[in-house]
Amino acid sequence: MKPISNIDSVGDGAVSNIMDLDLEFIKKRITVQPPYFAFDRLYQHREDDWDIYGEFCPEQCPGAEDGIVSIAEAGRHLAILGTCAASLYDHEDEAIYYLATRATGSIYHYEIPGEQKFQSERLTARARITGRHRKILQAHTELVFENTALMSIKVEYYIIPYKLFSRLFSKNHHPGFGLAETGPSPYKRPMALDFEVPGDQGLTAHSADDSHGQCLGHFTGYPMWPVAIIVYSAGQVVAELMKYLIKDDSMKYRIHDIEVDAFQLTPVSVRLSFHAKLLKTSEDGLFSVSCRVVGGGQDVAKIDMQCFPGVEASL
Repeated sequence: MKPISNIDSVGDGAVSNIMDLDLEFIKKRITVQPPYFAFDRLYQHREDDWDIYGEFCPEQCPGAEDGIVSIAEAGRHLAILGTCAASLYDHEDEAIYYLATRATGSIYHYEIPGEQKFQSERLTARARITGRHRKILQAHTELVFENTALMSIKVEYYIIPYKLFSRLFSKNHHPGFGLAETGPSPYKRPMALDFEVPGDQGLTAHSADDSHGQCLGHFTGYPMWPVAIIVYSAGQVVAELMKYLIKDDSMKYRIHDIEVDAFQLTPVSVRLSFHAKLLKTSEDGLFSVSCRVVGGGQDVAKIDMQCFPGVEASL
């Protein structure tokens, strides 16, 4: 089966620059399924250097984060799109797991350029593969609106073939998990967190005991914590910390840049703890905040971000 499903025609035998790709073929190749996979269209442009484009509708509320989509949710779709791009070049017979291990992101625009705002919530993402060495894959991704980049995220993945993944995580195998899920996406609502009393420079929160809904589609048969959901939850904790420090419960904030390191793939049965702390503030009001994520006594991830608090939502 080829990944290209059809080529758009523009009439009179002419062919457009857009080539639609087979969604089902690519989903099987990357092992991520709905509802975590949320693209409803994947395609290529014939005459540019991006490997793949995708369209989706944001579903998570940005919360205290200023903008039309949280950087965590954008990272979820962009990281998946990077693996979709990789699937176009991988010719192995078996499916492949692409595990995001590091991501760096920067925000370009919070407002849509010009007078036009989003009439709907539909967004476009694009990705290209920038490097591959043995089991390491690198991709550059962007969220765009009418060819204007709103944010950029560079992602690094560790590549594991299906058979090896099955051996490594056999004890976490739950046949049937994530299959034939119907109904509203669980990702429309944030994960429930239990907050501790904040301290002078830090705040800790813990994931709820029942968090299985936060990993549906990631991965089928192997319920594991998605990095994007971990980052989104860390953002909730960071927001609460800044609200406490600024003494403003209605505060909005803007992320300037973010770095994410994922140290290990963790079963969703493991309860996560989020330890956010303020590192420093600059003269221009930029907060540097770090959130360490721990599960089962081991470091799961670390999220470092720089952000401006006290910004009112522009959209």
